[in-house]
Amino acid sequence: KTQQSPFESLPMSTVAIVLGASKGFGAAICRLLPSRVEKLSRLLLLGKDQMQMEMLKKELIDAGFRTETENGSGGGLREIRVHRVDLSAPAEVKSSFESALDGALDGMRGGESSASVDGCSSVLFFANSGSLGPLVPVGDLPDSEIFSAVSLNVSSFCVCVSSFLRWIKNTVEQDQKEDGGERTKLRVRVVNTSSLLAVQPFNAFSLYATGKAARDMFVRACAEEMQAEERMDIKFLNWAPGPLSTAMMDEILENCGDAKVRSEFRKMEEGGNILDPSMSAERLLSVLKANSFSSGAHIDFFDVNDKGVPI
Repeated sequence: KTQQSPFESLPMSTVAIVLGASKGFGAAICRLLPSRVEKLSRLLLLGKDQMQMEMLKKELIDAGFRTETENGSGGGLREIRVHRVDLSAPAEVKSSFESALDGALDGMRGGESSASVDGCSSVLFFANSGSLGPLVPVGDLPDSEIFSAVSLNVSSFCVCVSSFLRWIKNTVEQDQKEDGGERTKLRVRVVNTSSLLAVQPFNAFSLYATGKAARDMFVRACAEEMQAEERMDIKFLNWAPGPLSTAMMDEILENCGDAKVRSEFRKMEEGGNILDPSMSAERLLSVLKANSFSSGAHIDFFDVNDKGVPI
């Protein structure tokens, strides 16, 4: 039996939250969401670089995405919000992330402020933020860099995912108190930007690989804990986007401390095998639309075709 896409519950709407939206893969996701998710009504851009996100917001508005449908029936992207969330500042992560979530579903789940849309059926959360850390052999890693990388790539990530789940559970509980569970069951998809390095180590990538592996397991644990959840339809995905043409790739090509690994990446670049971020974002959205993945799964760009179906 074909599972229903999380984007096909008319006349409801979708809210998308992208953490790490200011550049690279996160920005690519943001650029595609308005045209690929038909009922996207609100897009939240979260990241460290406020100016870059404001520029992305303007780009989306100028492209005409913040509009209603042509027949005036609604359903188009009505609002783009920008929130600064710096994962490298541990003392501020929780408060800034929770502040961004505050009011994210206002007017979209019924109640007095619901006039703007008929309701919210789906919430998409893309947890994309992260850093490479120093690309040097393990014995050359400075202690301070180890603590910093684990804090940013693992601890802050866990704080945000935990806060998101707490927020979404509270939303569902509030719904049930208000209407006895009569509203449409909320569909939730949580996507962690993973990597091949979560399952395969590379020389000089110890901290990056460790962070990705830890995040994958955290997401798998979330999926395990939430599988018995009956109040909402929630699934988790670890998405390995493939080798992308981003600032991270530039850093690898320039600074990787292992000559052999650096050479392999250089050959990939020269052979045209480095992906445009939009290609991976497109395929990720196809995977979400096909909705055939197991919650907590690790799926690589090269594991599926353009329709999001396993090869």
